[in-house]
Amino acid sequence: MSKLLALVIVAMMVIQLIKPLGWPGLKRRSDFWKLAVLA
Repeated sequence: MSKLLALVIVAMMVIQLIKPLGWPGLKRRSDFWKLAVLA
């Protein structure tokens, strides 16, 4: 289960790098590291 969660977070990081999600705290491409901290 945790492996699936890690894959989802990695996918979100990739999306964030390509096209920022625009979530609170995730406005800029550079904010992808916050997702890395969660992983």
